[in-house]
Amino acid sequence: MNLQMLLLFIVKSGNAHTINEYITWRFSHMVKKGNTVKIMRKESYWYQDTGKVVKVETDIKYPVVVRFSKETYSGVNNNSFAEDEVVVVS
Repeated sequence: MNLQMLLLFIVKSGNAHTINEYITWRFSHMVKKGNTVKIMRKESYWYQDTGKVVKVETDIKYPVVVRFSKETYSGVNNNSFAEDEVVVVS
């Protein structure tokens, strides 16, 4: 469990919650293939843009592969992100 995510959950909700409520909330907000996500990595070309999750891997640094409708100047339309660099929109 990520302590930073737990504290963020408590702060955003306005009151303290149990660990079980946090775990339930976290699983409902997990990144899955097909989700639309918003990019939160400030250095990214797609910062605060949305894209669709193409693949979610395990045990690597950037396990979430996201495809975008907008291309970079070099014609790239997908990138890998860490799970804490994306927010599930739908």
